[in-house]
Amino acid sequence: MNRIAKALHGSMDSAKPLLITNIIAHNIAAQLIQGMITS
Repeated sequence: MNRIAKALHGSMDSAKPLLITNIIAHNIAAQLIQGMITS
């Protein structure tokens, strides 16, 4: 039981940087699209 909880916690920790990277990439893409529309 404890091993499963530790594995879940570890996968959550490793997913955090991916989530942050996805948010940053999404923001950059949105800014690029906005720049194309306005220019």
